[in-house]
Amino acid sequence: MKNFKYALTDKYCRGFGKRFGKNPCIYFDASVQECRLFRELKPDILWEKCRYTDFFMLYKSIDRHLDRFMNIYGIQIIDNKEDINFNDIIENLKRPVKNPGFTKYNLETWKKYINTSVYRKVREILIKRGIIGHKKECQNCSFFSQTKSNVCLLKKEIRKKTDRICEKYSQTGKDKTEQCESCEHLTKRIAHFCFKKMEPRNKTDKTCEEYKAIITNIISEIKNRENEESYDIYPPESDNPETLLEKKNIEIKRLKEIESKKLKEKDPLSELMKKILVQRVQNEARGTARRTICKRQHELFCNVLNLLEKGISMEKAISKIADGDNNKLKMNNRDINEIRIYFKENCPELIK
Repeated sequence: MKNFKYALTDKYCRGFGKRFGKNPCIYFDASVQECRLFRELKPDILWEKCRYTDFFMLYKSIDRHLDRFMNIYGIQIIDNKEDINFNDIIENLKRPVKNPGFTKYNLETWKKYINTSVYRKVREILIKRGIIGHKKECQNCSFFSQTKSNVCLLKKEIRKKTDRICEKYSQTGKDKTEQCESCEHLTKRIAHFCFKKMEPRNKTDKTCEEYKAIITNIISEIKNRENEESYDIYPPESDNPETLLEKKNIEIKRLKEIESKKLKEKDPLSELMKKILVQRVQNEARGTARRTICKRQHELFCNVLNLLEKGISMEKAISKIADGDNNKLKMNNRDINEIRIYFKENCPELIK
């Protein structure tokens, strides 16, 4: 039976492939089934001399990772020929590797090393454009509600955006969790009947404008009352916290939630504006100067939003992104003005 674990080594290094005529590679050490160039940590020479390494292999690896991110996030904004700098990837692969920690210096390990480099490059572009989060935090988890701020749909409790992730953390697409089955208006007693709209619904249906995530803890029930200011923050006597410290913590959390409510309500609008700018990029022809400008303005918009969420003013945010470069500062101000004009002309309702 063929050993697929060393299929690449057999085909390319040992020369069992059709085009090699069973002639092994001159750099292959048959005694330990390893590549001498790889073992001596000479990736620059290995890239030039290796039978397996070529641009087709690099294209294939990039396409595979792009398809993976496309399936996860449902958005395609990276063109493998246009946006990804192949020369940068190749130069990174040619750099000397210090303390790599490889257990085996064969072709299979070299392939994994290349795939890891490509994955990091693709992810770097997605992070730069604001499509995925920089860190693994609750706000980047698929179970974190997008329609009900600070609610974990899996644990059904309030979580901070910056909380550490749990063992169920997942980035497998936002739309998969925002469904009728996680809405408090859906009852399973009458075949998934929605008592808000008074009609039957499937648990996998998309959420409607009346959607409310299920929350089970006391703090959440207090937070979701319509009149937060006038409502008594403590539940009935039988459900009261046992200590004054717990009561104090509940009150502090409630006040913080009220203060940040206005900022959180802007999140859906910001996401909508990001999507509009993404569509603006896709509407431009590939390889044109106009498409390059639209991409740059989308990246700037995402970076400015991230800084604004941290409490930095617009003027300081633009200056911080320019990093002391006067020419870049002028270009950033010009790009922001163009974005404002674009939304004013095409989506005036978003900037009222």
